[in-house]
Amino acid sequence: MNLLQQASRSGLVLLGTLTCSMFAYCRLVPIRDIAKLTDSSPVIVVGEVLRVVQIGSGEIPMPDGKSWTGESMTAFIRVDEVLKGEPANRTIQVDYLQNNNWEGGPLTNLLTDGTYLMLFLRKDGEKFAFAAPEQSFIPMSRSRSALSGGSDGDVYTQVLRHLGEGLFDEQASSQDRTQTILSIDSEQSPAVPKMFKAALDSPAARSDRAFRFELLAALVRHKDVSVLPDLETALLTNHDVILNNARGNMIYALQQIDPSLSSPILIQALKLPEPQLRAAAAVALGSVRSNGAIAALFAALDDPDTEVRGSAINSLTGIFHAPQCLPPGYAPADLFQACVDHWREFAASQDLPHTR
Repeated sequence: MNLLQQASRSGLVLLGTLTCSMFAYCRLVPIRDIAKLTDSSPVIVVGEVLRVVQIGSGEIPMPDGKSWTGESMTAFIRVDEVLKGEPANRTIQVDYLQNNNWEGGPLTNLLTDGTYLMLFLRKDGEKFAFAAPEQSFIPMSRSRSALSGGSDGDVYTQVLRHLGEGLFDEQASSQDRTQTILSIDSEQSPAVPKMFKAALDSPAARSDRAFRFELLAALVRHKDVSVLPDLETALLTNHDVILNNARGNMIYALQQIDPSLSSPILIQALKLPEPQLRAAAAVALGSVRSNGAIAALFAALDDPDTEVRGSAINSLTGIFHAPQCLPPGYAPADLFQACVDHWREFAASQDLPHTR
């Protein structure tokens, strides 16, 4: 079972793997490459979606050469800022094809009345079209500060600064602020961790623990180990259920740094009271491969939770390049128990300092 599968079984959502539509369906989506999108878009604007209307239907091409019947849409956008290109009018019209079925078919752009967005566009006669058939808009905060007010930097840097405004928006919801992290987290620009670090000291982060914890996780993913003491304290001492997703992302982030720094924290996380977080720690320790990590995974074979024991076995299977003995879905119970017993016997045969 890979990390995403384990995260799903444990009730965690790792940043950058799942996107939920306004209809509450979730599906895997590619991570947006903002640098590439910025470079390939002749026009980039910020503004509000005034109205979206369906004007007919159209065929959306699929990767296999077939087509999917979608809706032909027209959106009217009030342009507040232009970051690239020169739209002639304050209100522009964007035509696009839309798939409303979030359980299947192609992923497409999907706009909603009243939303505030950054849009990546190209000219299409007197109108506009999206620069790419999917993921060509990003939710934006309406707030502004010195972050996006400066004129220095290239277009890409300006785009990131505008998107980063949501990190500092005290009026936004915790979910929206966290969505801002998600929207820029995969970008390799040094501007991104700088914005995360600045946001960590902002009033928004001081008043919102879940958002602050997500920032700590994001900074560690970007190799900023200066926040490790804060992350360790947050992960190990806060047990409010609303913080569990952020704490799960902390565990995921620890896999992105030197194992000598992450291993002690992950080993402690194997003793947390929340079984889903213990399971996530067992998954993460599979990438550490130190004697201490292996000893901790052996100890997790006695965990009272099935998910934790299964995650420990998966990690040990990978570390020792062993055949997989776990039955699919950890059932039937007798086969699962036989696999646990096999690894207990294997553990007893090992000469690790922590298992003597």
